[in-house]
Amino acid sequence: MSGPKCAAYWLDSAKVAAARRWAAATAERESLAARLEELALAREARREHGLRKAFDLDVAERPASNAIEDVEEWNSLASQAVARAEASLEEAEQIERQEDIRAKIAAVASSETAQAILRRAETEAAEGRARRSRRRDAAGEASAVVDRESAISDLIEALPAGITPAERDTLQAQILDLAGASHAEFGSLLVAAKAEMQRVERTAATRAESRRRAQELLETLHGLDGTDVDACRALLQRAAAGETPLLSTDVASVARTRVAAEADYERRFVASRIEEAFREAGLDVGPGFATEVLSGEETYVAVRSSDEHAVGVRVRDGLVDLRLVRALGAPDTRLDTDAEVEFCKDFGQVSAHLHNQGVELELVSHQRPGATTVDVVPGAGNAVGARRRSRSVPAKRARSR
Repeated sequence: MSGPKCAAYWLDSAKVAAARRWAAATAERESLAARLEELALAREARREHGLRKAFDLDVAERPASNAIEDVEEWNSLASQAVARAEASLEEAEQIERQEDIRAKIAAVASSETAQAILRRAETEAAEGRARRSRRRDAAGEASAVVDRESAISDLIEALPAGITPAERDTLQAQILDLAGASHAEFGSLLVAAKAEMQRVERTAATRAESRRRAQELLETLHGLDGTDVDACRALLQRAAAGETPLLSTDVASVARTRVAAEADYERRFVASRIEEAFREAGLDVGPGFATEVLSGEETYVAVRSSDEHAVGVRVRDGLVDLRLVRALGAPDTRLDTDAEVEFCKDFGQVSAHLHNQGVELELVSHQRPGATTVDVVPGAGNAVGARRRSRSVPAKRARSR
């Protein structure tokens, strides 16, 4: 059975799942490490600028162990630390926005109004900044006298989280208008400000949900590669950062890309395991073998027992084609047949290694040694030449000594 052969392959789903789990965990670890670094830089920048509150960032060092359980445990802890830090950063920025508005009110409102708003803010901070409802809009109630300071304070405290600079500026302008408004126009301006506040709050909530969904989808791509995956990942990263909306067409595109990438992951899994198996059997596998064999074209590997022969490998639709070819010299029936017999021994080792790694082979067709003429394939010379060069280096070193 040492001549040209074709083998069907199928995968051990548990081993593929374990490999994918590892790839996903390590990709998530790198993503979290990058996010933690960004947050650490943001914290230092806040401290350098003298901002009052530097948010919390508490996470254990990355473990030295690469055991999957240790990596996943760190990922879980780091994810929680990122969530705490982001919430703390948002809270700090929210406090600063409110303080900025109060400072500007002090410049446009009457001294009495400004002082009353500042005192109310201090009281609310001492009480845990609890929200207090002061609306008296029950049905049939005549227009109630509005507590001016209370209404402005409540608006400042109700500033939605996650708003854009443009939204902040709009709300701030309306609150400042209230602070300087006459009693006659205050009521209508307050209604308009509350309506705008509710609109911005709904928009911010929609945006936050979009960001959350983008982050979830981003995590489903961990461990997957490819041009389309990279494009989806870039889009989702922008959506998770709030830089662009996440459209339904984007979600559908990510789903299609993920399905295709998962199928491609299985093909790459097979190619990488074949590469490992050849190395274990003593065959010289050049750089880029796994990528080349995925193209569907025949790829060449220098055999262990000959400086003139190589193995041609082609992977296609659940099948692996293998044949011995001559890279150098003219066909020689005896030498070619001997090389085929030797490769039979190597093929046994290759099959055993693939079995251990989760790839099962079953021969579909094969021919005996010498049954067909071994083709001369000049393109296989690169693989044989690389093997010769690798052998010559130790020999030169030995002579130099």
